[in-house]
Amino acid sequence: MIWINRLEAVHAVHVDRIVVFRDGVSEGEYDKVMLQEVAAIEEAWSEFTKPLIKEFLPPKLSYIVVGKRHHIRFFPAEGMSRDDSVDRSSNFTAGLVVDQGITDPRVSQNFYLQSHGGIKGTSRSGHYIVLRDDNQFPTTMWEHVAFYLCHVYSRASRSVSIPAPVYYADV
Repeated sequence: MIWINRLEAVHAVHVDRIVVFRDGVSEGEYDKVMLQEVAAIEEAWSEFTKPLIKEFLPPKLSYIVVGKRHHIRFFPAEGMSRDDSVDRSSNFTAGLVVDQGITDPRVSQNFYLQSHGGIKGTSRSGHYIVLRDDNQFPTTMWEHVAFYLCHVYSRASRSVSIPAPVYYADV
């Protein structure tokens, strides 16, 4: 705890934001996650900062659930070619975002992101649900953050289907 006080005193550094990407949550568990896990993060922050000399404001929390266990697939329209963002396996190229039309109307911020190129068969896009966003970032910002995080997984030379922190949590 002392090193945190020193870190802030020397470098003026403190935690402003916490972003959590979470996998393995079904639609029926969203309320449970909000009540238990988000509350646990808030409690841990208050316990963590209790012994510190300087009082910290709680960080802004964003909690995003990533799901791939759904039955939605995206197919190029008949006649689309590689010039129209279609790869050689007849999937859309990495970076396809669908945030209107078929998204869940019960959740204000959610989108589908096909962050990886398909090697064989039909690629399965990730479904991202923003359960809490104290940072009040627009959906397009979360789309970009999620896409960029899919490119930093150290075990792959190409983009992966879900953000790297989610993969690392399973390792």
